[in-house]
Amino acid sequence: LMVELQSKTPIWVSLMKEACELFDMEQRYGEVVFLCDEILKHKPDHIRSKILSATAHAELGEDDTALLLLNRAIEELPDKVDLILHCCRLLKRFRKDDSRLISMYARVVELTPSNVHARYCLAKVYRRRSKFQECII
Repeated sequence: LMVELQSKTPIWVSLMKEACELFDMEQRYGEVVFLCDEILKHKPDHIRSKILSATAHAELGEDDTALLLLNRAIEELPDKVDLILHCCRLLKRFRKDDSRLISMYARVVELTPSNVHARYCLAKVYRRRSKFQECII
């Protein structure tokens, strides 16, 4: 760690790399959350850390914390389609809030009208809620 502090690379960059490796390779989600928290101490606006932390919380079964972090990230970047779609994947997994899921998919369709995947997923949610008229989008 001292070597990293003395180098010109900011500490949060090294922490992020380590967090990603722990998440992808070793699935040590508790450590990922800790590292992401450390990154956010140095760089509170680091969206990737918020997303990775939220995903790790979801893997730990901490759905409410994951959703809170994702909602904060979306508030900061409301037009970032890949972020919204990532949130949708987690929301589908939790099966907690179809109305939120509908509004998020609708936002993606609004931002990228040619996004067939988002249209299809939105129609599936409507169908699940027995809103068959809305399925035709």
